[in-house]
Amino acid sequence: MPIIVGNLVEAPIGILADRGWRRRLILSGGAGFALAMAVIAGARWYWMLLAGFALFYPASGAFVSLAQASLMDFDPTRRQSNMARWNFAGRSARSSDPL
Repeated sequence: MPIIVGNLVEAPIGILADRGWRRRLILSGGAGFALAMAVIAGARWYWMLLAGFALFYPASGAFVSLAQASLMDFDPTRRQSNMARWNFAGRSARSSDPL
């Protein structure tokens, strides 16, 4: 169910981001991401865990994906180096993954 909710919500989020709502969506996605993590961490019942993941998927898309898109759009001439920097930062955060 969380994947279905995420897929249904991410298309309108992308459209709103292109219409000038990107900053607000990133901020609300970050707040939703934090709230979802708190709900998941404190879940005592299955429905709480399910609700946390149902919020986590679209919030993650709004927060992480739109932040990455904003970084890429910030300087189009350095898009490749910015993408490499984004990937390196993600790799170093997951230090247990082999390069």
